[in-house]
Amino acid sequence: MNLRNQMIYQIYLRNHTPEGTFNSLIDDLDRIKALGTDIVHFLPIYPIGQKKRKGTLGSPYSISDYKGVNPEHGTIGDFRLLVETMHQKGLKVMIDIVFNHTSHDALLIEKFPNSYHRDENGEVAPKVADWWDIADLHFNDEKLEEELIDSLLYWIEVGVDGFRCDVASMVPLSFWRKAEAAVREKNPEVIWFAETVDPWYASNMKELGAVYETDSSMYDVFDMQYSYDIWHLQREHLLGERPLKDFVEGLQLQEFYLPLYYNKVRFLENHDQDRFMSYGLDPDMYTAMMFFLKGTTLVYGGQEFLSSKRPSLFDKDTIERNEGDISSLISVLASLKKDPIFAEGHYRVDSIDECMISSYKKGNRTVYGVFNTKGDRITTELPDGEYENLITGKTVRISNHIIDWDFPVIFEA
Repeated sequence: MNLRNQMIYQIYLRNHTPEGTFNSLIDDLDRIKALGTDIVHFLPIYPIGQKKRKGTLGSPYSISDYKGVNPEHGTIGDFRLLVETMHQKGLKVMIDIVFNHTSHDALLIEKFPNSYHRDENGEVAPKVADWWDIADLHFNDEKLEEELIDSLLYWIEVGVDGFRCDVASMVPLSFWRKAEAAVREKNPEVIWFAETVDPWYASNMKELGAVYETDSSMYDVFDMQYSYDIWHLQREHLLGERPLKDFVEGLQLQEFYLPLYYNKVRFLENHDQDRFMSYGLDPDMYTAMMFFLKGTTLVYGGQEFLSSKRPSLFDKDTIERNEGDISSLISVLASLKKDPIFAEGHYRVDSIDECMISSYKKGNRTVYGVFNTKGDRITTELPDGEYENLITGKTVRISNHIIDWDFPVIFEA
């Protein structure tokens, strides 16, 4: 399934609206759709465990029941109504699936006590010390796998269109293959989105003897996955610790070692990362850059309002909506990205100094993206001429292969 020209809007319901309920989100759906959203991804909506909670309300990733909903959000009837309303508006619904671990008081602990990771004292425990509010599962029981797959089928019946699978590369690929086969029997169009992890985390898991599946192999099942394999290059550039060319070299490397049909989800921020505005960089430039990268674009709720405060995962912390608004820019970029060339065209990316120059080519069409992050005068191999900047509708000029733009430019030549 080729989703490279689509946009995901990620919502943490607890903090998205003051009420934090399914019903309260309905009034925001038209605005979310107008951004250019194709898929809405909900962080986990399940009941949160009581035991060893973090913060006042607990992490949504510490789940006690895979077939329930957190009562702070409403009822399953409320969620069904929300799903139905979203479908009427042309939005697909993706929920978080968290099978690597559960809460310490999950229903599964009593049913499958021998399928939990335990410490030297025999107590259920995580493999990662900082994740002390959760208990890790072992995939050593066919009945456990059947129960997990049954929960996926339940959410398909509710009307969910896709699954974003938390730390999916730490769950055996053999399980994901079974799960995909069962789910696609019910709905062949279900979207599979994997959270794969960064290289250092993967190395630590291997040292512990834990399961770790490679990014390339995960495409056997998943339609798309995070770009965490090169996230360190992106983040260190945003922090001013690396030149842009290092990030570009990471993008070029992905073209080499990932399958032809790969799809990486591109983002400036998400629930696990700092808000982009905390870096003090130009939001227009980098938002346009992210949309132009090869892969599905993800926007985290609040990003459009230039929020600089990363909401807490463990407490009520409603997103800020008063710092600015780049909704119109996101809408334009999402509309441009719907062009099939962004899903099917041949992608190239390069950099000159602190300027990223990318292109998509298909047949006799070529679409260029120029993101001059410093605004310096740059000599390029781009063809001379006058072009319409598809972002703004204004004319830009290339003469003697020189550009000096300090704003993002997308044009067709």
